[in-house]
Order: sequence, then C-alpha cells, then structure tokens
Amino acid sequence: SANAATQRNKEVRVYFWSESASTPANPLGVTSVKRRVNAMTPARGALEALLRGPNASERSRGYLSLSVEELDIGLLSIRNGTARVNFVASRTWPGWPGDMSPGRFKEAVTRTLKQFAGVRRVIVSVNGQAVTSTEQARDDFEVVPRTFVELLRAQRELDRVAFETEVAVDPDGGRVFRLDVE
Repeated sequence: SANAATQRNKEVRVYFWSESASTPANPLGVTSVKRRVNAMTPARGALEALLRGPNASERSRGYLSLSVEELDIGLLSIRNGTARVNFVASRTWPGWPGDMSPGRFKEAVTRTLKQFAGVRRVIVSVNGQAVTSTEQARDDFEVVPRTFVELLRAQRELDRVAFETEVAVDPDGGRVFRLDVE
C-alpha cells in the first residue's frame, strides 16, 4: 500500500552546490534539496543521493555537481555524536576540480549528516585522507577578498586611481577580481 511505502521511506535534505546560493554567510554556496530514502538507513541513503548529484530538474535550476560521482561510501559510522565517513575513489577519479571543491564537498557531507538526531560532529575522508577543513576553506575565502577590498579603499582615499571592481565566481569556485584603472 502507499502508506506502507511511505513508512519505509523518509524525506531527507541532501546538499549540493549552487552558485546563486553563495553569500558571505554561505561562501561555499551549499544548499539543500529534498530526497526520499530508505527509513532504515537514512544517513547512508542521503549520502548516496549526494554522490549521485542533482537530477535534471535541479541542474536546470542551477544546482551543480560536487564532482564526486566516482566516489563510493567505504565506511559510515555514527557513534557518540560523531559521524565518520570515508569515501573510496575509483582509480579513474581525477581528483578535486578546484581549490574550493574539497571544502564544498566536506560542507555538503557535514550538513547532510548533521540533520540526523545525535550527529554533532562529522569527520570526512577520501581514501583515508582527511578532506580539507571547511573552516580553512572559509578562512581562505574571506581573508583574501577582505584584504583586497581594504587595499582598494586605501587607493580610493589617496585619490590615486579611479576604479571599478567586478567580482565573479570562476568555474573552479574561486573568486576573480577585475580592476579597471584609469
């Protein structure tokens, strides 16, 4: 029956990357979509959905792959408030496609797992190697632009140059700045 099927499935949030979701509060641009997974193993089901990536409808709305389709869940354990997950990469996986990718992936996995009761901390690894910490990715993301903006303000105050800045996200997830000097 439909009711029995509903009881076997559970709605969860799975996190993907969306350029439009990138804000100062969410610099990695990780945002959620809903998926239905097996209610008996919802954490594993949510991670499997994350690895499959956004569906066609989500891609058309700007959700992007985390470039992890060639990863599989090797180990997933949740004990004493800590979720540990080790992903195993295929031999053909080319690695992370940009500097922000490891931090973005870790953030997506962390947010996906922290929705489950009792998960307070998440440790993420690929082939046994820790994935770059989200905190470090955030620090790198925030410090460089702030320093650059301070330099531009100092130049403006000295009235040495007239400038116009444009900030865009490059395909690898980094920030690109253009300075037009007259």
